[in-house]
Order: sequence, then structure tokens, then C-alpha cells
Amino acid sequence: MADSIAVQKLLMDGKAEARQKGSHEVATSITRYFREIPPPESYSKAAIQIELIEKQLLHNVSVNPRKGGINTLRAIVGVIPYSEEHGSEVTRTLCNVTFPLVRDQDATIRIMAMETCHQIV
Repeated sequence: MADSIAVQKLLMDGKAEARQKGSHEVATSITRYFREIPPPESYSKAAIQIELIEKQLLHNVSVNPRKGGINTLRAIVGVIPYSEEHGSEVTRTLCNVTFPLVRDQDATIRIMAMETCHQIV
């Protein structure tokens, strides 16, 4: 995610369409991990990407980067394959990042966080 400045700019954009495009780019790269890398490593890489999203977007004081971040988390939840054996690390990371957003000051982010929590469980 953070590897590409262009994707990061899309995720911080004021336009919802641009943030959606950035989220799609990140989800596509996560999907690629699971196609090309063995499960333990692909889940670890996905967890690292989620932590980067948290640090770079979700801790931002501006609302647009937070919207881009939670939208990206929703997209990631949709593409990560379920694995009881390997998925606990990434699930724990997703929960630790997403659940606190339910208390965000912005109502849109709170709603998106609840939708993401629902997708996780």
C-alpha cells in the first residue's frame, strides 16, 4: 500500500471515487499475495499492509484519509481467504485496527467500521 505514492494519494483524496480506486489497488495487491506466495507468508504480508494503513491513514486527523483507510480495510476483508490455520494473525490485526473506529468522531467512518466488523465476523 505505502509502496506506491500514487495509491496513497488516491486513498487520501477528497473524492470518494478516487479513494475507491485506491482501495481497489490495495485489494488487488493483497489478492496477488495469496496467488503467488505460500499461506503463512501471504497472511503475514497482509497483516503488515493493514498495519501500514492504520499508521498512515487511520491515525490521520483529516477525515478523507480515514475514510480511505476504512474503505481499504473493507476491501481487504473481502479478498482475504478464510483459513483457520493461518488466518488468526491477520484477523487479530483487522480486529485491533477496525474495532476502535466504531468510536470515530465522523459518522460515516463509524458506519463503515461497523460494516467492516460485520464482514470480519
